[in-house]
Amino acid sequence: MSTFSDAQIAAATAMAGLVDSEFQASALTRVQCCARMAGTFLFRSYSHALNPQAPGTVLRTPVAGQSGPALVGLLDATLRRLNISVDSSRVDMEKLKAGDDEIGFLSAQKVLEPLLMPIKQKHDLSYEQAAQACAVATALLIKKEEKHLDVETAVSRAIYAFIEGSKTVPATL
Repeated sequence: MSTFSDAQIAAATAMAGLVDSEFQASALTRVQCCARMAGTFLFRSYSHALNPQAPGTVLRTPVAGQSGPALVGLLDATLRRLNISVDSSRVDMEKLKAGDDEIGFLSAQKVLEPLLMPIKQKHDLSYEQAAQACAVATALLIKKEEKHLDVETAVSRAIYAFIEGSKTVPATL
């Protein structure tokens, strides 16, 4: 992934604000769904190379395996810059597979993507750059709610959502 630009910083701030103010869900679900959108934008950055699939289909692609971890690294770096300490021994992906999901993947994407696309377009971001901006927006949401969230649970949900979004065929725009 490339260097983070001023346009991406502005987009990340706008995305976090919009998800926080317009998406009616719990703080943890807002974090999770913003991270899903990071994965969705990442998926859209390479989906042109894939055969058409039904929305909701999970695909195993080498690109997701290569690019997805960079979103996790960006989340981690942003949280550190925001002075949020994460106990990595408490980040647990397994418990999330059976966890409660307040809103499903496609339902969240259908609500959030139309809200976030104008920000992507305003800042002239590629899908990959928008994915990075959403990863930073996810960190900003965690920072805003850190006193009301278990940070490790929020990070666990975000990481799982990055993976989910980068491997799940989204609904068409």
